[in-house]
Amino acid sequence: MQIAFSAVQKPEVVGLMGCVYSTMTIPVAYLAGSQDMPQVSYFATSPALSDNSTFPYFLRTVAPDSQQVPALLALAGGYGWKNMVCLHSNDDYGRSFADGFVKEAANAGVTVTPVAYDMGKNIDRALKTIEDLNVYVIVVHTTDSVSAVSLPARARGMIGDKVDRKSDKYVWIGTNDFSFDPATMDTATAEDKLNKAEAEAWTGFIGCSVAEPTNWAPWDTFVAKYKPLNGGKAPSNWAARLYDAIYTYAYALHDLIQAGGEYKGNVLLKRLLNTNFDGASGKVTFAGNGDRRGEYKFVNIDGGVSVKRGVYDPVARRLTLSSQVVFADGSTKVPSDVPVRVVYELPTSTTAIGIAMATIGILVSVVTHVVINWQKGHPVIKASSPIFCHLIVLGATCAYIAVIMDGLSRKDHPTTCTMEAWVLSMSFALLFGSLLMKTWRIHKIFHGTKIKVVRITNRDLFAGVLAFMAFDSLVVLLWNAIDKPSVVLTPHPTKQFTDVWKCSSEYSSTWVQLLTIPKALMLIFGCVLAYKNRDVSSNFNESKYIAISTYSLIFFNGVTAFLLEMVKGQLDTEHMVVALFVSICYIQVTGVLFGTKFWNIFVSKEWETVGWSTTNKSTRSRSGGEDGPQRRVAKAAAALHKSAHHGGRRGSPATTAKAAAKASTRHGNSPRGPASPHGTNSSRRASSPSHPVAENMEAVTNTASPQSQPNGNVSVDSAVELPPAKTADINTSEVAVEIADGN
Repeated sequence: MQIAFSAVQKPEVVGLMGCVYSTMTIPVAYLAGSQDMPQVSYFATSPALSDNSTFPYFLRTVAPDSQQVPALLALAGGYGWKNMVCLHSNDDYGRSFADGFVKEAANAGVTVTPVAYDMGKNIDRALKTIEDLNVYVIVVHTTDSVSAVSLPARARGMIGDKVDRKSDKYVWIGTNDFSFDPATMDTATAEDKLNKAEAEAWTGFIGCSVAEPTNWAPWDTFVAKYKPLNGGKAPSNWAARLYDAIYTYAYALHDLIQAGGEYKGNVLLKRLLNTNFDGASGKVTFAGNGDRRGEYKFVNIDGGVSVKRGVYDPVARRLTLSSQVVFADGSTKVPSDVPVRVVYELPTSTTAIGIAMATIGILVSVVTHVVINWQKGHPVIKASSPIFCHLIVLGATCAYIAVIMDGLSRKDHPTTCTMEAWVLSMSFALLFGSLLMKTWRIHKIFHGTKIKVVRITNRDLFAGVLAFMAFDSLVVLLWNAIDKPSVVLTPHPTKQFTDVWKCSSEYSSTWVQLLTIPKALMLIFGCVLAYKNRDVSSNFNESKYIAISTYSLIFFNGVTAFLLEMVKGQLDTEHMVVALFVSICYIQVTGVLFGTKFWNIFVSKEWETVGWSTTNKSTRSRSGGEDGPQRRVAKAAAALHKSAHHGGRRGSPATTAKAAAKASTRHGNSPRGPASPHGTNSSRRASSPSHPVAENMEAVTNTASPQSQPNGNVSVDSAVELPPAKTADINTSEVAVEIADGN
């Protein structure tokens, strides 16, 4: 810089030549421009120097690196690379190239990630960054020595790894200053001489630099004159450009001197820009900003030897390869720019566990179906409505089938896209829908606000279950008609460069919400009903077991959702969680609902000896509580009707009252009840809780035997809704109870 500053002060100096590197050329160009002094460089390639407004007096006989970018992109396009890394020195030379490379590459649809490093310092951190990027095509743009990059890269296995072959996936491309030739290393610095012995490690390296002219007489003449002066060694193309820079000044000054005019400043600049001659490096002409166009060559190190593979013509914007490039693994197979994307499939062991659990569940369902059908006339099964028992077990079976479908490959079984959502919805509608309707019937019967006849048949409940099924089927049908899901490859949520087959549609999340939100509301409603039915005797219903099943469904759904959130993105673990918890949940629900029934039928045979458990409970309290007078009246009426329904019109209040009186007399009780101070069976309402009718009903309930109750654990299809009032307020003429064959 000091030399340049001194030169511009001398009146006899009309122009500058150089510098070699862009980092030094740029400040000198600022200085020369401020003094209106032309400057011609033969080596500086920084794109920043192409800015004519900043460097109006700068010219160069070498093409700028910005013209090298199209050559690099042409190579990338030919090999299908869409991702590249630019490892550059953290200076003006490196940054200006990287900025231009990134912008122009983006216009060509190629993503270039710049990674800077400080020359003379450890480059290891930059190399680690490149490893983490998982991009394998690396363009090196630096004036640093080859060894500064070579040694740390080799230590990391990024070049020359002959053991693990880790380096085989990398493609190293060097620009002008890093486009080295092992054959010329003996003339390079001592640092670079070290790398000649390592030329084998650089097998596959691609160098991109300004090309020497071919079949060009001035070049041939220059080489012939140069060799004797350089020990017989051929010159580099940089020597030819220095030669042409000197001749550029010579031709311009000659013309100006011959014209006898001014030959400095702006006059000299204009003449330099108009120079046109056949130079040693090719045809020498300049653009308005002082840049020169030039061809670029690609060389490839193969077996320690640099081989010219092709030339890029900037005018035609065409890359011509004369031979195939050899890459790091020694073959001509083009490496991928990023890790090859793989398609993830669930491990066989994972799907096997899911299928095994689902199979166990299906076997449990089959056995349960068989036993229910075999014992469908048994009082215990009959009291539970066999049709709903079958629906509940069928719902569990659908859940197991959905687990198996979830483990199948979407690609090989595309129908699972729509079928799995439908099967899961049917599973919930059949199982929980049946439980919900049964729980609702119990609630309606035992939690009324006034006395009235309540008749809720199995057909009514089945209509509710069908409504749940119809709603889900309609949503799935509309989903397929409007926004049909298809099997597509989507990126794995956690694994890089991994795809998974997934059922997807544009609005799939909306459809899933339409299916899941109503189910969440059903779960909440079922939980509330189960809680309200907690004090209803289990001899009239299955409230306790239904409640346990409802709570189990809510619990397992909650735990499954929580665990899925915890392992989100781990697809094999997600499948395992779904398979295990769905199978365990539905097997447990089946066991709770039917295991106790089968135990009662085949083992304990409690139904033969106990009958209505209210027989024992009714003596517990005569004034209220869990099984107080209000409930006992209804239960007694049901028992009376069941034991006397052959004697009169079923369900008639008169028949019921008559049966109560007869049954009461049969068991040694006066229709009038215990001794009364009135001495008569008054129909007026008593002021005491010991209402005569209530006592008659209780008497029958207390003395009824299993033989008089052939159905044993009878459940209520239609019963009295009793308000929270005193027994004394009950008018027996308003009481009507009907017994059906199931809850």
